[in-house]
Amino acid sequence: MEKETNSCLPIMHRKHGVLIKNLFFRFFKDIKYSFEDIEVVQQAAQKGPVIYFMRNYCYINFLYLNYAALEYELPLAFFSNGPNRYLWQPFTSAMGSIFSRQRHSDAELFQQICRQGKSSLLFINRADSFGAENGNYNIDRYLQWLVKIQRESDIPFQLISQMVYWRKIPHSSDKQKLPVTGEPNEPSGHLSAIYYMMRNYKNAFVKIGTPLDMKIIADQHKNCSELELAQKIKDGLLENIRSEDTAVLGPPLASVYQLQEYCLKDPILQKVMRQTAMDGDTNINNVQHQARKYLQEIAARYKYQYIKITYQICAYLWNKIYEGIIVDQKDLEKIRQLQRNNPVLLCPGHKSHIDYLIISWILFHHNM
Repeated sequence: MEKETNSCLPIMHRKHGVLIKNLFFRFFKDIKYSFEDIEVVQQAAQKGPVIYFMRNYCYINFLYLNYAALEYELPLAFFSNGPNRYLWQPFTSAMGSIFSRQRHSDAELFQQICRQGKSSLLFINRADSFGAENGNYNIDRYLQWLVKIQRESDIPFQLISQMVYWRKIPHSSDKQKLPVTGEPNEPSGHLSAIYYMMRNYKNAFVKIGTPLDMKIIADQHKNCSELELAQKIKDGLLENIRSEDTAVLGPPLASVYQLQEYCLKDPILQKVMRQTAMDGDTNINNVQHQARKYLQEIAARYKYQYIKITYQICAYLWNKIYEGIIVDQKDLEKIRQLQRNNPVLLCPGHKSHIDYLIISWILFHHNM
């Protein structure tokens, strides 16, 4: 067996020290990674090298994927555009790499590892920070190199997007209320990631996007340049992430103000307000003000904390009332597939408060 050089050691470790295990791995074991998704990754690995993609870079995401690869026997990544290779290697290997005359740039190392048929992990959004690689290559450059290697090889690279959801708060359609990252369910930095993990690890879970076979994509777009094909692949990965967000979190929620404006612009309501102003011999502005007041009272305000409390109360009630709730996982997966790109209307068999409570509970329980 060929001995691995320092530059080709996996950036993901097979063994970790006491500090990492005690600080992080004891939290990771409670993060849910479904057997169905694990099987999809394992089947993809049998076809060709797996290239993992994650949306935002932070140490916690990297460490968790390393943990999951070891725990569920998934391919370890040999390269990543996230953490610094020398910082994460064992001390002796890191010193050997640093003082070696054969140090490789990110571009050389990534291409070398891909040509050897080994797995990598690429972060689509990666802000430079302490401990991150210093190369100024964005995700587009890595995808162009990958396209070039795929066209020179018969090995079908398998591209799999992975999302770690630390909490299940729907996105807001009011852009002014979103964090800088635009993703309220993901941490925006390393410290916030540790906070998210410690607070939400028992409710956290992982979902994967539909694997993309790069060999098939390359064969279907032979006339595209490397840049054009890299952009198509990036769009496909982002679409996978967006559709999974929709299936898990639902559509973006409108703010109370947005709901008010939407209702007040309704032609039928405007006609009623004008008629009310005429009948009451008052100014239309007074009627609109009163309508805003009523809308303010009845507008729904989504609070994730209340949803979690209701979920726990319902779980207690179901355990007291029923011997069990049987759910057809195949039918549930059909609903999940539809939710990725379509609005879904669920119709209970008969009118009952219990029906919609159980349906809502089941969907929330299965991260839908």
